[in-house]
Amino acid sequence: MAPPLHPIISRLHLKQLRLLGALASTGSLRKASQQVALTQPGASKALQEIETTFGTPLFVRTNPAATMP
Repeated sequence: MAPPLHPIISRLHLKQLRLLGALASTGSLRKASQQVALTQPGASKALQEIETTFGTPLFVRTNPAATMP
């Protein structure tokens, strides 16, 4: 059973919430990090913190460069 949402949301910072929205709209950590003015490593760390708070991965990570011929 998932924990109640309110206590989870209250532990997230505004920049983390903005990153989640940007990730949802862009589908790319790199693009989302640019949109919310974070470095890519900073965005990656913020996403890891968000996922730790929720207790589950929220996004599937892929390497687009690895799929190019």
